[in-house]
Amino acid sequence: KRYLDRVVDLIVRDTIIDYGKGGKVEFPFYHRPLPHRLPPYILPFPYFSKYCKNTYGIVGDEIEYVWDQYMGIIKDKIRNGR
Repeated sequence: KRYLDRVVDLIVRDTIIDYGKGGKVEFPFYHRPLPHRLPPYILPFPYFSKYCKNTYGIVGDEIEYVWDQYMGIIKDKIRNGR
């Protein structure tokens, strides 16, 4: 679990959020920025899954855990403006 939490931290660190009006989010696992007003289910999970497998060597339930933690943090950052 400690390794997975570290993976979450690294992916969060590599995610760039533009908090300005019409702001976008740049994900390290997707090739173009997306508006942060989009609902979370629109985010590219298959890209995330492949990225995690290829970059960090995690699979299956580990990816699900990292995704859930990551999305929670990113949604909080967008909601709170930081």
